[in-house]
Amino acid sequence: YIKNNKNINYIGIAISSKLCNAVRRNRIKRVIRESYRTVEKNINTGNTFVFLWKKKEKIEKCNYFNVLEDMKKILKRIGIYIYEENND
Repeated sequence: YIKNNKNINYIGIAISSKLCNAVRRNRIKRVIRESYRTVEKNINTGNTFVFLWKKKEKIEKCNYFNVLEDMKKILKRIGIYIYEENND
């Protein structure tokens, strides 16, 4: 991630074409976008993010809940995730 001097967050998603076919790559991108949309309200503005899918990770591991938990961990580690007030 990198800070930008605007009041908006930008995201980019990169997945190697050698990893899998277009249908699977698009599914991974949809899952990453939906996970980001879920946590977006808890993130400070003014950042640019690039999400990469590692070649070592299995594509079958890509589901909404795994990606969401990993995204929350990473954003907390960076220090830009604002914690949720109620943990339902």
